[in-house]
Amino acid sequence: QYSNEPFVANCKSLSVITVDNENPNFSVEGNVLLSKDRSVLWGYPAGLSRCGYTIPRDVKYIAYHAFFDAKFEQLVIPNTIEDLGEQAFAGITADSISFEKGFKLTELPYGTFSSCTIKSGIVIPNTIEKIGRSAFQNCKASLISWEENSKCKSIDKYAFAFSSIESI
Repeated sequence: QYSNEPFVANCKSLSVITVDNENPNFSVEGNVLLSKDRSVLWGYPAGLSRCGYTIPRDVKYIAYHAFFDAKFEQLVIPNTIEDLGEQAFAGITADSISFEKGFKLTELPYGTFSSCTIKSGIVIPNTIEKIGRSAFQNCKASLISWEENSKCKSIDKYAFAFSSIESI
């Protein structure tokens, strides 16, 4: 159903994406590549400069490598997300990443936050039951913690391997 090939990964200078309004499959909002119906976020350009970004509430799926190497102060992930592609947030740099209350997703898949830098850390939603393989591998963060009443049952191998996390 979804491509396992990145649309904008390794395009460190890319800051502008345009799509013809008549395109039947894709649209752009704030230089972010979305499906026409806005249910899929395909790519956030790594060269796009902005303080913060809140993923639109219409988005249900974040594609493979969608945010690869993106940089911003704050990223807000809405509770409307139903699925994440592998390595969706790999390589990002952010002061903070937050999940909206009422987050429903139950798994952080392979490499979700691998090779990222999160200055103030991240709080994993209590709905997450499984931390996938290499989810935080090679991650730099001051703190990774779980929301109160965590339902986490499984942490796959290499989930936190080679990271410089100060506290879990």
